[in-house]
Amino acid sequence: MTYSAVVIGAGNIAGGYDSPGSPQILTHLHALRSDPRFVCEALFDLDTDRARQMGSLWGVPVAETLEEVLQRPFDVAVIAVPDPHHATYLEQLAGHDVGLVLCEKPLTQDIDQAREIAARYKAAGRTLMVNYQRRFEQSVRRLRADIDAGALGQPLSGAVWYSKGIRHNGSHAIDLLRFLFGEVQATIGRRKTFDFTEVDPSVSGTVRFSNVDIELLTGDERLFSIFEIDLLFEKGRYRYSQSGMQLERFEVRPDPVFPGYFEQLPVGSGPTALSTALGDVYAAIGDFLDTGAPLPATIDDAVATQAICESLASQELDNWVRSI
Repeated sequence: MTYSAVVIGAGNIAGGYDSPGSPQILTHLHALRSDPRFVCEALFDLDTDRARQMGSLWGVPVAETLEEVLQRPFDVAVIAVPDPHHATYLEQLAGHDVGLVLCEKPLTQDIDQAREIAARYKAAGRTLMVNYQRRFEQSVRRLRADIDAGALGQPLSGAVWYSKGIRHNGSHAIDLLRFLFGEVQATIGRRKTFDFTEVDPSVSGTVRFSNVDIELLTGDERLFSIFEIDLLFEKGRYRYSQSGMQLERFEVRPDPVFPGYFEQLPVGSGPTALSTALGDVYAAIGDFLDTGAPLPATIDDAVATQAICESLASQELDNWVRSI
């Protein structure tokens, strides 16, 4: 089967981060181009000149208006516009007969609106998902399998360093931690750094799961970007750096210097597959459209992640808030 797709938005994540000849797959247009099951039939952006430049680069037709997009049939719609405009296009697409809508994070900027939109898509039998692509990355899926199999023992602690807002970049961390450790039990915020927008601070604090607490530590996007995750288990350690592009693995082994002691010693390091994970997202979407195969990221996951992020962004500091 060949599936038609449209991309709404002509920013970096749509097609600006890479190019057709790049070995990395960092954009939606590249991911669509890389999977023979998909054909991108239209690119739309309110900035028509920018859309034309991007359409020329990727060999994709450009729609002059949103109405032109909505008048045609398509199987997949991608929403890759700035965060405040997600809801507008989700509303526009809610009544369209589309197989799947893939939206950048967060779904909306209001959790009640996110729940209402998710419910509307479900009621209409439409599939909606948010692009939390780290769930699809190969080393993360191996880590999840090792956790489920008990190969690493119990989790002991962990830390996340991030910047650019708890709702925006921080949501990647919350969603990934939920994928690995289950539902969040409670949260506490200790400091807010307004390094993104007035409604989306980066929040330092703690996220409590049933069997582990993970610390959130913030940088400052106005100075530099950061996204790192360090997870400590009884039998090993996973440390992601450089926005998740690099991974170091450790195992518990006898201390090479002091007899009778044990340490977490490095057993491997190297690049992850995050630079091509967006291709894995579209491979999963293709499988879903082909056979109904389950998607690793559902709209229920996205709404639950957004609820945690909004709670951290809005709650009073130094006060534990139990998740509902």
